[in-house]
Amino acid sequence: MAYTIGHFPGVKKKILSLAEKAKERGIRKAFLDALTEITVKLRTRPLEWGDPEYNTNIEGGVVCHGIVHPVWVRFSVHEPEQSVLIFDVQLLT
Repeated sequence: MAYTIGHFPGVKKKILSLAEKAKERGIRKAFLDALTEITVKLRTRPLEWGDPEYNTNIEGGVVCHGIVHPVWVRFSVHEPEQSVLIFDVQLLT
């Protein structure tokens, strides 16, 4: 069963901004490929892929981060609902 993916307010706008930065740095393709790979990992196996940071106050929730170069992402996984919420995305280069 696939996990649903949501975004914290402002994350989509930040991704668009990072895409522009990646284009300026000549790594747009790597950036887009990383986002695609991250999406697959978050939909199919977020807890296996992400490095756990701490449990949420809501039972069954874990905050994690993961890297597919050149992108770093922080997200929470809520196992009972089979959902992922992306908090932050950063460009590493």
